[in-house]
Amino acid sequence: MYKVSMRVDGMACGACVMKVTSCLEAIGAKDVHCRQIDGTTSFVMDSKPVLSDIIHAVKKYNYRPFDILIEDTGADLYSHSVLQASPEEAAEILNELNSMSEDDKKIVRRETVNC
Repeated sequence: MYKVSMRVDGMACGACVMKVTSCLEAIGAKDVHCRQIDGTTSFVMDSKPVLSDIIHAVKKYNYRPFDILIEDTGADLYSHSVLQASPEEAAEILNELNSMSEDDKKIVRRETVNC
C-alpha cells in the first residue's frame, strides 16, 4: 500500500474539496483527506501511484498539485526525487518524466528542488 501526501493550490470551499476528492478517487485513491485551509491532501492507494496520473487528475479541475510525496508503507520512503531513488526507481521516474507535458515537468522540477 502507498500513502500519498501533497498540497493542492486553489481549494477555496467545500465544493473544491469534494472535486479534488472525487478526481483522486477516480484514479484509485482511498481514504482521501483534504483541508481547504492549507491545501493539505493525503490518501492511500493499493497499487504504486503514477505521478502524472495524480497531477492530471487534480489539474482536470484547474487546481495545482505540489509537494507530492509518495511513501511505500511496506518499504522505505519513496518520493519522486531522482536524488533519493534507487537506480531502478530513478530510471522509472525519468521515463515517467519524459512522457509528461512541459507544464507537468515544471511542477515536478520545482517540487524536487524543494525536497
